[in-house]
Amino acid sequence: MSHRLKVGVDFGTTFSGVAWNFTGAQEDVIIIREWPGHRWLQALRSSDKVPSEIVYDSLGEVSKWGFQIKTGEERLAWIKLLLEPTKYISNNRTINSTRSLIFDQNTKEPVDVVADYLTCLRKHAIHCIQNTYGKAFVDATPIDYILTVPAIWSDNAKELTLQAAETAGFGDRTTLQLVSEPDAAAAWTLLRDLKSNFLQINDAFVIVDCGGGTVDLISYQVTETSPNITVKECAAGTGGLCGSTFLNGNFENMVRSRLGRRFEALSPRKRNDIMKKFEEELKRNFTDSDDDDEIYCPVGGIPDDPIAGIDGGDLIITREEMKEIFDPVIDKIIPLVENQVRNVEAKSSQGLRLTSILLVGGFGSSKYLLKRIEKEVRRADMSPIEIIQPANAWSAVARGAAIGLRISTRTSRRHYGTVCDVPFIHGKHPVGNLYKCPFTGIMYCANTMAWFINEGNEVSEEKPISLRFFHTARTDMPMMFTTELYAAEMGPAPSYLNSPINPARILCHLESDLSMLPTSEFTKRMGLDSQEYYEINLEFVLTMKSAMILTFEQMFKGKRYGCVTAKYSLV
Repeated sequence: MSHRLKVGVDFGTTFSGVAWNFTGAQEDVIIIREWPGHRWLQALRSSDKVPSEIVYDSLGEVSKWGFQIKTGEERLAWIKLLLEPTKYISNNRTINSTRSLIFDQNTKEPVDVVADYLTCLRKHAIHCIQNTYGKAFVDATPIDYILTVPAIWSDNAKELTLQAAETAGFGDRTTLQLVSEPDAAAAWTLLRDLKSNFLQINDAFVIVDCGGGTVDLISYQVTETSPNITVKECAAGTGGLCGSTFLNGNFENMVRSRLGRRFEALSPRKRNDIMKKFEEELKRNFTDSDDDDEIYCPVGGIPDDPIAGIDGGDLIITREEMKEIFDPVIDKIIPLVENQVRNVEAKSSQGLRLTSILLVGGFGSSKYLLKRIEKEVRRADMSPIEIIQPANAWSAVARGAAIGLRISTRTSRRHYGTVCDVPFIHGKHPVGNLYKCPFTGIMYCANTMAWFINEGNEVSEEKPISLRFFHTARTDMPMMFTTELYAAEMGPAPSYLNSPINPARILCHLESDLSMLPTSEFTKRMGLDSQEYYEINLEFVLTMKSAMILTFEQMFKGKRYGCVTAKYSLV
Protein backbone atom coordinates (compact mmCIF):
# COMPACT_ATOMS: atom_id res chain seq x y z
CA MET A 1 0.00 0.00 0.00
CA SER A 2 1.53 3.33 -1.05
CA HIS A 3 -0.45 5.52 1.32
CA ARG A 4 0.20 5.96 5.02
CA LEU A 5 -2.12 7.48 7.56
CA LYS A 6 -0.67 10.48 9.38
CA VAL A 7 -2.31 11.27 12.71
CA GLY A 8 -1.47 14.66 14.24
CA VAL A 9 -1.89 14.88 18.02
CA ASP A 10 -1.86 18.26 19.75
CA PHE A 11 -1.54 17.33 23.42
CA GLY A 12 -2.17 20.64 25.14
CA THR A 13 -2.10 21.97 28.67
CA THR A 14 -5.85 22.58 28.83
CA PHE A 15 -7.23 21.07 25.61
CA SER A 16 -6.02 18.48 23.10
CA GLY A 17 -6.87 17.91 19.46
CA VAL A 18 -6.41 15.17 16.86
CA ALA A 19 -6.42 15.39 13.06
CA TRP A 20 -5.59 12.85 10.38
CA ASN A 21 -4.61 12.78 6.76
CA PHE A 22 -3.48 10.29 4.13
CA THR A 23 -0.09 11.27 2.74
CA GLY A 24 -1.42 10.76 -0.76
CA ALA A 25 -4.06 13.45 -0.23
CA GLN A 26 -2.13 16.19 1.51
CA GLU A 27 -4.84 18.79 1.96
CA ASP A 28 -7.69 16.48 3.00
CA VAL A 29 -7.21 16.92 6.72
CA ILE A 30 -10.00 15.72 9.00
CA ILE A 31 -10.25 17.11 12.53
CA ILE A 32 -12.03 15.12 15.23
CA ARG A 33 -15.06 17.01 16.53
CA GLU A 34 -16.98 14.21 18.22
CA TRP A 35 -15.86 13.35 21.74
CA PRO A 36 -17.30 11.05 24.42
CA GLY A 37 -19.71 12.96 26.64
CA HIS A 38 -19.56 16.21 24.68
CA ARG A 39 -22.96 16.25 23.00
CA TRP A 40 -24.50 18.62 25.52
CA LEU A 41 -21.90 21.23 24.51
CA GLN A 42 -22.65 21.33 20.79
CA ALA A 43 -24.94 24.33 21.07
CA LEU A 44 -22.30 26.32 22.95
CA ARG A 45 -19.07 26.02 20.98
CA SER A 46 -16.94 24.00 18.62
CA SER A 47 -15.50 20.74 19.86
CA ASP A 48 -12.31 20.77 17.78
CA LYS A 49 -10.56 19.88 21.03
CA VAL A 50 -11.22 17.92 24.22
CA PRO A 51 -10.18 18.90 27.77
CA SER A 52 -6.78 17.51 28.80
CA GLU A 53 -8.22 16.14 32.04
CA ILE A 54 -8.60 12.68 33.55
CA VAL A 55 -10.26 11.00 36.55
CA TYR A 56 -9.25 7.74 38.28
CA ASP A 57 -11.41 5.41 40.34
CA SER A 58 -10.46 3.97 43.72
CA LEU A 59 -8.49 1.17 42.04
CA GLY A 60 -6.34 3.58 40.07
CA GLU A 61 -8.07 2.84 36.77
CA VAL A 62 -9.21 5.58 34.38
CA SER A 63 -12.92 6.21 34.90
CA LYS A 64 -13.47 9.42 32.92
CA TRP A 65 -11.59 11.76 30.64
CA GLY A 66 -12.19 14.93 28.68
CA PHE A 67 -15.83 15.98 28.36
CA GLN A 68 -16.99 12.95 30.38
CA ILE A 69 -15.93 14.74 33.59
CA LYS A 70 -18.83 16.61 35.18
CA THR A 71 -18.70 20.16 36.49
CA GLY A 72 -17.23 20.30 39.99
CA GLU A 73 -15.87 16.76 39.82
CA GLU A 74 -12.32 16.35 41.11
CA ARG A 75 -9.94 15.73 38.23
CA LEU A 76 -6.28 15.80 37.22
CA ALA A 77 -5.65 18.85 35.03
CA TRP A 78 -2.62 20.56 33.48
CA ILE A 79 -0.89 17.16 33.49
CA LYS A 80 1.26 18.19 30.54
CA LEU A 81 3.17 20.77 32.58
CA LEU A 82 4.18 18.11 35.10
CA LEU A 83 6.47 16.66 32.42
CA GLU A 84 8.50 19.88 32.62
CA PRO A 85 9.38 20.13 36.34
CA THR A 86 12.05 22.77 35.73
CA LYS A 87 9.60 25.29 34.26
CA TYR A 88 6.13 24.90 35.79
CA ILE A 89 4.96 27.41 38.39
CA SER A 90 5.19 25.61 41.73
CA ASN A 91 2.66 27.84 43.52
CA ASN A 92 -0.07 27.41 40.90
CA ARG A 93 -3.25 26.02 42.49
CA THR A 94 -4.22 23.80 39.55
CA ILE A 95 -0.77 22.23 39.23
CA ASN A 96 -0.43 21.70 42.97
CA SER A 97 -3.92 20.19 43.13
CA THR A 98 -3.02 17.74 40.36
CA ARG A 99 0.26 16.83 42.06
CA SER A 100 -1.57 16.22 45.34
CA LEU A 101 -4.19 14.04 43.68
CA ILE A 102 -1.53 11.98 41.91
CA PHE A 103 0.25 11.47 45.23
CA ASP A 104 -2.86 10.82 47.33
CA GLN A 105 -4.94 8.67 44.98
CA ASN A 106 -2.45 6.36 43.34
CA THR A 107 1.19 5.51 42.90
CA LYS A 108 1.43 6.75 39.33
CA GLU A 109 4.15 9.10 38.17
CA PRO A 110 3.19 12.12 36.02
CA VAL A 111 4.46 10.30 32.91
CA ASP A 112 2.06 7.44 33.68
CA VAL A 113 -0.89 9.83 34.01
CA VAL A 114 0.02 11.41 30.66
CA ALA A 115 0.27 7.93 29.13
CA ASP A 116 -3.21 7.07 30.42
CA TYR A 117 -4.67 10.25 28.95
CA LEU A 118 -2.90 9.73 25.61
CA THR A 119 -4.23 6.16 25.56
CA CYS A 120 -7.80 7.51 25.79
CA LEU A 121 -7.02 10.02 23.05
CA ARG A 122 -5.49 7.41 20.74
CA LYS A 123 -8.26 4.84 21.19
CA HIS A 124 -10.92 7.42 20.44
CA ALA A 125 -9.02 8.66 17.38
CA ILE A 126 -8.76 5.12 15.98
CA HIS A 127 -12.47 4.61 16.66
CA CYS A 128 -13.30 7.76 14.66
CA ILE A 129 -10.99 6.81 11.79
CA GLN A 130 -12.49 3.31 11.63
CA ASN A 131 -15.98 4.81 11.51
CA THR A 132 -14.88 6.80 8.46
CA TYR A 133 -12.91 4.20 6.50
CA GLY A 134 -13.80 0.85 8.04
CA LYS A 135 -11.83 -1.31 10.45
CA ALA A 136 -10.31 -3.61 7.82
CA PHE A 137 -8.94 -0.69 5.81
CA VAL A 138 -7.47 1.03 8.86
CA ASP A 139 -5.96 -2.22 10.17
CA ALA A 140 -4.17 -2.68 6.84
CA THR A 141 -2.87 0.90 6.67
CA PRO A 142 0.46 1.92 8.26
CA ILE A 143 -0.03 4.75 10.77
CA ASP A 144 2.48 7.46 11.63
CA TYR A 145 1.74 9.47 14.77
CA ILE A 146 2.99 13.04 14.96
CA LEU A 147 2.85 14.37 18.51
CA THR A 148 3.46 18.08 19.07
CA VAL A 149 5.45 19.62 21.93
CA PRO A 150 6.25 23.22 22.91
CA ALA A 151 9.33 24.66 21.25
CA ILE A 152 10.69 25.56 24.70
CA TRP A 153 10.30 22.01 26.03
CA SER A 154 13.50 20.69 27.61
CA ASP A 155 15.13 17.52 26.30
CA ASN A 156 14.03 15.74 29.48
CA ALA A 157 10.41 16.74 28.93
CA LYS A 158 10.55 15.61 25.29
CA GLU A 159 11.97 12.26 26.36
CA LEU A 160 9.18 11.83 28.93
CA THR A 161 6.62 12.76 26.27
CA LEU A 162 8.00 10.07 23.97
CA GLN A 163 7.94 7.52 26.78
CA ALA A 164 4.31 8.35 27.58
CA ALA A 165 3.32 8.13 23.91
CA GLU A 166 5.03 4.75 23.49
CA THR A 167 3.26 3.43 26.58
CA ALA A 168 -0.02 4.77 25.18
CA GLY A 169 0.33 2.64 22.05
CA PHE A 170 1.56 5.23 19.58
CA GLY A 171 4.17 2.79 18.33
CA ASP A 172 7.93 2.92 18.60
CA ARG A 173 10.21 5.71 17.50
CA THR A 174 10.17 4.56 13.90
CA THR A 175 6.47 5.46 13.57
CA LEU A 176 6.26 8.10 16.32
CA GLN A 177 7.60 11.59 15.74
CA LEU A 178 7.76 14.72 17.87
CA VAL A 179 7.18 18.02 16.09
CA SER A 180 7.35 21.46 17.64
CA GLU A 181 4.00 23.21 17.98
CA PRO A 182 5.06 26.26 15.92
CA ASP A 183 6.35 23.96 13.15
CA ALA A 184 2.94 22.31 13.00
CA ALA A 185 1.11 25.64 13.16
CA ALA A 186 3.27 26.97 10.34
CA ALA A 187 2.40 23.97 8.17
CA TRP A 188 -1.30 24.72 8.44
CA THR A 189 -1.14 28.49 8.08
CA LEU A 190 1.40 28.60 5.26
CA LEU A 191 0.10 25.68 3.21
CA ARG A 192 -3.60 26.35 3.70
CA ASP A 193 -4.37 29.88 4.84
CA LEU A 194 -1.63 31.77 3.00
CA LYS A 195 -1.19 29.55 -0.05
CA SER A 196 -3.48 31.69 -2.20
CA ASN A 197 -1.79 34.93 -1.14
CA PHE A 198 1.05 34.56 -3.64
CA LEU A 199 3.88 33.61 -1.34
CA GLN A 200 7.23 34.74 -2.68
CA ILE A 201 10.75 33.58 -2.09
CA ASN A 202 12.34 35.45 0.86
CA ASP A 203 8.99 36.31 2.42
CA ALA A 204 9.37 35.92 6.18
CA PHE A 205 6.75 35.25 8.86
CA VAL A 206 6.75 35.23 12.64
CA ILE A 207 4.60 32.44 14.07
CA VAL A 208 3.25 33.15 17.57
CA ASP A 209 1.60 30.00 18.94
CA CYS A 210 -0.31 31.05 22.05
CA GLY A 211 -1.57 27.97 23.85
CA GLY A 212 -2.85 27.20 27.30
CA GLY A 213 0.45 26.83 29.12
CA THR A 214 3.12 28.05 26.73
CA VAL A 215 3.67 30.64 24.03
CA ASP A 216 6.10 29.52 21.30
CA LEU A 217 7.58 31.79 18.66
CA ILE A 218 9.58 30.94 15.58
CA SER A 219 10.24 32.68 12.28
CA TYR A 220 10.41 31.19 8.80
CA GLN A 221 11.68 32.33 5.44
CA VAL A 222 10.19 30.99 2.21
CA THR A 223 12.98 29.39 0.15
CA GLU A 224 10.92 27.59 -2.53
CA THR A 225 7.38 28.00 -3.83
CA SER A 226 7.36 25.31 -6.53
CA PRO A 227 6.66 22.46 -6.75
CA ASN A 228 6.12 22.59 -2.98
CA ILE A 229 6.44 25.36 -0.44
CA THR A 230 9.72 25.04 1.45
CA VAL A 231 10.84 27.21 4.34
CA LYS A 232 13.79 27.53 6.65
CA GLU A 233 14.06 28.96 10.11
CA CYS A 234 15.37 32.49 9.90
CA ALA A 235 15.44 33.19 13.64
CA ALA A 236 15.89 30.76 16.49
CA GLY A 237 12.71 29.86 18.30
CA THR A 238 11.89 31.31 21.69
CA GLY A 239 9.00 31.07 24.10
CA GLY A 240 7.77 31.27 27.64
CA LEU A 241 5.25 30.08 30.19
CA CYS A 242 2.72 32.81 29.50
CA GLY A 243 -0.25 30.95 28.03
CA SER A 244 -3.91 31.57 28.67
CA THR A 245 -4.09 29.41 31.80
CA PHE A 246 -2.28 32.19 33.62
CA LEU A 247 -5.22 34.45 32.81
CA ASN A 248 -7.37 31.95 34.70
CA GLY A 249 -5.08 32.26 37.70
CA ASN A 250 -5.27 36.06 37.62
CA PHE A 251 -9.06 35.91 37.30
CA GLU A 252 -9.38 33.53 40.23
CA ASN A 253 -7.18 35.77 42.37
CA MET A 254 -9.37 38.75 41.51
CA VAL A 255 -12.57 36.87 42.37
CA ARG A 256 -11.11 35.63 45.64
CA SER A 257 -10.08 39.18 46.52
CA ARG A 258 -13.54 40.55 45.74
CA LEU A 259 -15.57 37.80 47.42
CA GLY A 260 -13.28 36.93 50.31
CA ARG A 261 -14.49 34.02 52.44
CA ARG A 262 -17.68 33.82 50.41
CA PHE A 263 -15.71 32.29 47.54
CA GLU A 264 -14.29 29.54 49.77
CA ALA A 265 -17.79 28.88 51.13
CA LEU A 266 -19.10 28.08 47.64
CA SER A 267 -19.37 24.43 46.66
CA PRO A 268 -16.69 23.08 44.30
CA ARG A 269 -19.36 22.93 41.59
CA LYS A 270 -20.25 26.62 41.93
CA ARG A 271 -16.60 27.68 42.04
CA ASN A 272 -16.03 25.64 38.91
CA ASP A 273 -19.02 27.32 37.24
CA ILE A 274 -17.43 30.73 37.85
CA MET A 275 -14.12 29.61 36.33
CA LYS A 276 -15.94 27.96 33.43
CA LYS A 277 -17.77 31.21 32.67
CA PHE A 278 -14.43 32.97 32.42
CA GLU A 279 -12.80 30.19 30.37
CA GLU A 280 -15.56 29.75 27.82
CA GLU A 281 -16.97 33.25 27.48
CA LEU A 282 -15.37 36.18 29.29
CA LYS A 283 -11.78 35.37 28.34
CA ARG A 284 -12.58 34.64 24.71
CA ASN A 285 -14.81 37.65 24.11
CA PHE A 286 -12.86 40.45 25.80
CA THR A 287 -11.79 43.08 23.27
CA ASP A 288 -11.21 46.21 25.42
CA SER A 289 -14.02 47.99 23.58
CA ASP A 290 -16.82 50.17 24.94
CA ASP A 291 -18.98 47.05 25.13
CA ASP A 292 -16.62 45.75 27.82
CA ASP A 293 -17.11 48.63 30.28
CA GLU A 294 -19.08 46.26 32.51
CA ILE A 295 -18.92 42.46 32.30
CA TYR A 296 -21.19 40.21 34.30
CA CYS A 297 -20.17 36.90 35.87
CA PRO A 298 -22.72 34.79 37.84
CA VAL A 299 -21.37 34.01 41.31
CA GLY A 300 -23.53 31.17 42.54
CA GLY A 301 -26.31 33.04 44.32
CA ILE A 302 -24.15 35.16 46.64
CA PRO A 303 -26.30 37.99 48.08
CA ASP A 304 -25.97 41.45 46.54
CA ASP A 305 -23.13 43.53 47.92
CA PRO A 306 -22.49 47.00 46.40
CA ILE A 307 -19.04 47.18 48.00
CA ALA A 308 -17.94 43.88 46.43
CA GLY A 309 -19.69 44.77 43.17
CA ILE A 310 -22.32 42.01 43.33
CA ASP A 311 -25.66 42.90 41.81
CA GLY A 312 -28.49 40.53 40.92
CA GLY A 313 -26.32 37.47 41.57
CA ASP A 314 -23.62 38.72 39.19
CA LEU A 315 -20.11 39.91 39.94
CA ILE A 316 -19.65 43.12 37.94
CA ILE A 317 -16.17 43.21 36.40
CA THR A 318 -14.97 46.49 34.95
CA ARG A 319 -13.03 46.90 31.74
CA GLU A 320 -9.97 47.98 33.72
CA GLU A 321 -10.18 44.89 35.91
CA MET A 322 -10.24 42.68 32.82
CA LYS A 323 -7.16 44.47 31.51
CA GLU A 324 -5.45 43.85 34.85
CA ILE A 325 -6.14 40.14 34.30
CA PHE A 326 -4.78 40.13 30.75
CA ASP A 327 -1.96 42.66 30.83
CA PRO A 328 0.55 40.88 33.12
CA VAL A 329 0.45 37.87 30.78
CA ILE A 330 0.50 39.85 27.53
CA ASP A 331 3.31 41.99 28.94
CA LYS A 332 5.44 38.82 28.81
CA ILE A 333 4.37 37.98 25.25
CA ILE A 334 5.06 41.39 23.68
CA PRO A 335 8.86 41.33 24.28
CA LEU A 336 9.03 37.81 22.83
CA VAL A 337 7.31 39.01 19.65
CA GLU A 338 9.48 42.14 19.47
CA ASN A 339 12.62 40.02 19.81
CA GLN A 340 11.58 37.75 16.94
CA VAL A 341 10.81 40.77 14.75
CA ARG A 342 14.22 42.31 15.51
CA ASN A 343 16.01 39.04 14.74
CA VAL A 344 14.23 38.70 11.39
CA GLU A 345 14.82 42.33 10.44
CA ALA A 346 18.50 41.90 11.24
CA LYS A 347 18.65 39.67 8.15
CA SER A 348 16.96 42.14 5.81
CA SER A 349 20.32 42.72 4.13
CA GLN A 350 20.07 39.10 2.97
CA GLY A 351 16.88 39.88 1.08
CA LEU A 352 14.34 38.86 3.73
CA ARG A 353 11.00 40.68 3.81
CA LEU A 354 9.03 40.43 7.04
CA THR A 355 5.47 40.28 5.75
CA SER A 356 3.33 39.37 8.75
CA ILE A 357 2.92 38.00 12.25
CA LEU A 358 0.63 34.96 12.51
CA LEU A 359 -1.25 34.39 15.78
CA VAL A 360 -2.34 30.79 16.27
CA GLY A 361 -3.51 28.67 19.18
CA GLY A 362 -6.53 29.26 21.39
CA PHE A 363 -5.09 32.37 23.04
CA GLY A 364 -3.93 33.50 19.61
CA SER A 365 -7.59 34.12 18.74
CA SER A 366 -7.88 36.80 21.44
CA LYS A 367 -8.88 40.16 19.99
CA TYR A 368 -7.32 41.96 22.94
CA LEU A 369 -3.99 40.22 22.35
CA LEU A 370 -4.26 41.21 18.68
CA LYS A 371 -4.98 44.81 19.69
CA ARG A 372 -1.98 45.00 21.99
CA ILE A 373 0.44 43.52 19.44
CA GLU A 374 -0.86 45.79 16.65
CA LYS A 375 -0.34 48.80 18.89
CA GLU A 376 3.05 47.96 20.38
CA VAL A 377 5.03 45.84 17.91
CA ARG A 378 6.56 47.81 15.07
CA ARG A 379 9.30 47.47 12.50
CA ALA A 380 12.58 49.25 13.12
CA ASP A 381 11.30 52.20 11.06
CA MET A 382 8.13 52.22 13.25
CA SER A 383 5.89 51.12 10.38
CA PRO A 384 3.12 48.64 11.31
CA ILE A 385 3.29 44.90 10.63
CA GLU A 386 0.29 42.96 9.36
CA ILE A 387 -1.10 40.73 12.11
CA ILE A 388 -3.08 37.70 10.92
CA GLN A 389 -5.36 35.46 12.99
CA PRO A 390 -5.89 32.52 10.60
CA ALA A 391 -9.08 30.50 10.40
CA ASN A 392 -9.10 27.44 12.67
CA ALA A 393 -6.35 28.99 14.79
CA TRP A 394 -7.36 26.86 17.79
CA SER A 395 -6.84 23.60 15.90
CA ALA A 396 -4.01 24.76 13.63
CA VAL A 397 -1.38 22.71 15.48
CA ALA A 398 -3.22 19.38 15.18
CA ARG A 399 -4.13 20.07 11.54
CA GLY A 400 -0.60 21.13 10.66
CA ALA A 401 0.94 18.08 12.32
CA ALA A 402 -1.15 15.89 10.01
CA ILE A 403 0.07 17.81 6.94
CA GLY A 404 3.74 18.42 7.60
CA LEU A 405 5.91 21.18 6.20
CA ARG A 406 9.20 20.93 4.38
CA ILE A 407 11.73 22.84 6.51
CA SER A 408 15.10 22.84 4.79
CA THR A 409 17.19 24.12 7.71
CA ARG A 410 16.73 24.89 11.37
CA THR A 411 18.58 27.34 13.58
CA SER A 412 20.32 25.73 16.53
CA ARG A 413 19.38 27.27 19.86
CA ARG A 414 22.45 26.01 21.69
CA HIS A 415 25.96 24.66 21.29
CA TYR A 416 26.35 20.87 21.08
CA GLY A 417 29.61 19.08 21.73
CA THR A 418 31.58 16.31 23.37
CA VAL A 419 34.60 16.10 25.64
CA CYS A 420 37.85 14.98 24.09
CA ASP A 421 41.51 14.73 25.02
CA VAL A 422 44.11 16.52 22.88
CA PRO A 423 47.92 16.36 23.03
CA PHE A 424 49.04 18.70 25.82
CA ILE A 425 50.80 21.93 24.81
CA HIS A 426 52.60 23.78 27.60
CA GLY A 427 51.64 27.43 27.75
CA LYS A 428 48.38 26.81 25.93
CA HIS A 429 46.50 24.25 27.98
CA PRO A 430 45.74 24.49 31.72
CA VAL A 431 48.15 22.40 33.81
CA GLY A 432 45.23 21.16 35.89
CA ASN A 433 43.96 19.23 32.86
CA LEU A 434 47.28 17.44 32.21
CA TYR A 435 47.33 13.64 32.37
CA LYS A 436 49.36 10.72 30.99
CA CYS A 437 47.59 8.09 28.88
CA PRO A 438 48.22 4.65 30.44
CA PHE A 439 47.92 3.04 27.00
CA THR A 440 50.35 5.16 24.97
CA GLY A 441 52.24 7.19 27.58
CA ILE A 442 51.37 10.41 25.71
CA MET A 443 50.60 13.54 27.74
CA TYR A 444 47.10 14.85 27.07
CA CYS A 445 44.91 17.80 28.02
CA ALA A 446 41.72 16.31 29.44
CA ASN A 447 38.22 17.80 29.40
CA THR A 448 38.67 19.76 26.18
CA MET A 449 35.38 20.61 24.48
CA ALA A 450 34.83 19.77 20.81
CA TRP A 451 31.77 21.66 19.55
CA PHE A 452 30.20 20.31 16.36
CA ILE A 453 27.11 22.57 16.34
CA ASN A 454 27.23 26.15 17.55
CA GLU A 455 24.35 28.32 18.66
CA GLY A 456 22.87 30.05 15.60
CA ASN A 457 24.19 27.48 13.10
CA GLU A 458 21.84 26.40 10.32
CA VAL A 459 21.34 22.63 10.50
CA SER A 460 19.69 20.49 7.81
CA GLU A 461 18.01 17.10 8.26
CA GLU A 462 19.31 16.23 4.80
CA LYS A 463 22.92 16.83 5.85
CA PRO A 464 23.58 14.78 9.01
CA ILE A 465 26.57 15.72 11.13
CA SER A 466 29.39 13.26 11.70
CA LEU A 467 30.86 12.78 15.18
CA ARG A 468 34.12 10.83 15.18
CA PHE A 469 35.57 9.08 18.21
CA PHE A 470 38.79 7.18 18.83
CA HIS A 471 38.14 4.50 21.44
CA THR A 472 40.43 1.99 23.10
CA ALA A 473 38.93 -1.06 24.80
CA ARG A 474 40.46 -4.09 26.45
CA THR A 475 39.79 -7.18 24.38
CA ASP A 476 38.53 -9.09 27.43
CA MET A 477 35.98 -6.45 28.52
CA PRO A 478 32.33 -5.91 27.43
CA MET A 479 32.19 -4.17 24.07
CA MET A 480 30.19 -1.09 25.02
CA PHE A 481 31.03 2.52 24.25
CA THR A 482 29.56 5.32 26.35
CA THR A 483 30.10 9.03 26.03
CA GLU A 484 28.30 12.19 27.03
CA LEU A 485 26.74 14.80 24.79
CA TYR A 486 27.06 18.31 26.20
CA ALA A 487 25.21 21.55 25.59
CA ALA A 488 25.85 25.20 26.36
CA GLU A 489 23.58 28.18 25.87
CA MET A 490 23.40 31.94 26.07
CA GLY A 491 26.94 32.88 25.17
CA PRO A 492 30.23 31.74 23.65
CA ALA A 493 30.94 28.03 23.81
CA PRO A 494 33.46 27.22 26.57
CA SER A 495 36.81 25.69 25.65
CA TYR A 496 36.92 23.32 28.60
CA LEU A 497 34.38 21.28 30.51
CA ASN A 498 35.36 22.90 33.80
CA SER A 499 35.11 26.46 32.47
CA PRO A 500 33.56 28.79 35.10
CA ILE A 501 32.01 30.97 32.37
CA ASN A 502 28.95 29.54 30.60
CA PRO A 503 29.79 25.97 31.70
CA ALA A 504 28.68 23.05 29.57
CA ARG A 505 26.08 20.67 30.97
CA ILE A 506 25.41 17.03 30.19
CA LEU A 507 22.50 16.76 27.77
CA CYS A 508 22.41 12.97 27.50
CA HIS A 509 24.49 9.82 27.66
CA LEU A 510 25.16 8.09 24.33
CA GLU A 511 25.55 4.31 24.38
CA SER A 512 26.45 1.96 21.54
CA ASP A 513 26.98 -1.78 21.39
CA LEU A 514 30.36 -2.36 19.76
CA SER A 515 29.77 -6.11 19.61
CA MET A 516 27.65 -5.39 16.52
CA LEU A 517 30.80 -4.25 14.72
CA PRO A 518 33.21 -6.65 12.97
CA THR A 519 35.91 -7.05 15.63
CA SER A 520 38.15 -8.70 13.06
CA GLU A 521 38.61 -5.26 11.51
CA PHE A 522 39.76 -3.63 14.78
CA THR A 523 43.43 -2.87 15.32
CA LYS A 524 44.96 -4.76 18.27
CA ARG A 525 47.79 -3.29 20.34
CA MET A 526 49.53 -4.12 23.59
CA GLY A 527 49.22 -1.39 26.21
CA LEU A 528 51.85 -0.19 28.65
CA ASP A 529 49.98 -2.22 31.27
CA SER A 530 50.68 -5.41 29.25
CA GLN A 531 46.98 -5.76 28.46
CA GLU A 532 45.71 -6.27 24.90
CA TYR A 533 43.54 -3.44 23.56
CA TYR A 534 41.37 -2.74 20.52
CA GLU A 535 41.79 0.59 18.74
CA ILE A 536 38.43 1.57 17.26
CA ASN A 537 37.61 4.53 15.05
CA LEU A 538 33.90 5.15 15.59
CA GLU A 539 31.47 7.47 13.85
CA PHE A 540 28.08 8.61 15.12
CA VAL A 541 25.83 10.32 12.58
CA LEU A 542 23.61 12.99 14.16
CA THR A 543 20.42 14.40 12.66
CA MET A 544 18.54 17.36 14.17
CA LYS A 545 14.79 17.22 13.58
CA SER A 546 11.78 19.29 14.58
CA ALA A 547 11.58 20.28 18.26
CA MET A 548 15.41 19.98 18.27
CA ILE A 549 15.09 16.21 18.58
CA LEU A 550 18.46 14.55 18.00
CA THR A 551 18.81 11.08 16.50
CA PHE A 552 22.03 9.09 16.22
CA GLU A 553 23.24 6.19 14.09
CA GLN A 554 26.43 4.18 14.50
CA MET A 555 28.83 3.96 11.55
CA PHE A 556 32.00 1.94 11.08
CA LYS A 557 34.08 2.08 7.91
CA GLY A 558 31.19 3.57 5.95
CA LYS A 559 28.54 1.04 7.02
CA ARG A 560 25.60 1.56 9.39
CA TYR A 561 25.42 -0.63 12.47
CA GLY A 562 22.20 0.31 14.20
CA CYS A 563 21.06 3.18 16.36
CA VAL A 564 22.83 4.83 19.24
CA THR A 565 20.83 5.01 22.47
CA ALA A 566 20.51 8.47 24.01
CA LYS A 567 19.64 8.39 27.70
CA TYR A 568 18.55 11.68 29.21
CA SER A 569 18.80 12.53 32.88
CA LEU A 570 15.12 12.62 33.84
CA VAL A 571 14.62 15.06 36.70
